[in-house]
Amino acid sequence: MLATLGRCSLQLLLVYYYHKSKNLLDQLQVPTEVRHCQNFNCTDGKHLEEIENLYAELTSAALAAASSAIKPTGKKNEGKFNIPGWNSVVKSKHQIA
Repeated sequence: MLATLGRCSLQLLLVYYYHKSKNLLDQLQVPTEVRHCQNFNCTDGKHLEEIENLYAELTSAALAAASSAIKPTGKKNEGKFNIPGWNSVVKSKHQIA
């Protein structure tokens, strides 16, 4: 789908994704103790838990923004969903990984 979008449509999609992700990320709050911790190698259990929770919230926000901007086509291909833009954007990088 991304490959078939015109330049203008792709730019609109990226602008939508930018605003959606910004809105979701702006709602996140970095815990005060984590922000003010001066120990780069901190092993404080509470800090580590707060960092893990923040990471989960960040990834959820990014996935939610992407999911709202780019919907799968819903067509199944050998039991797997076709994801718009996969071949043109991700496939080569996935093969390298």
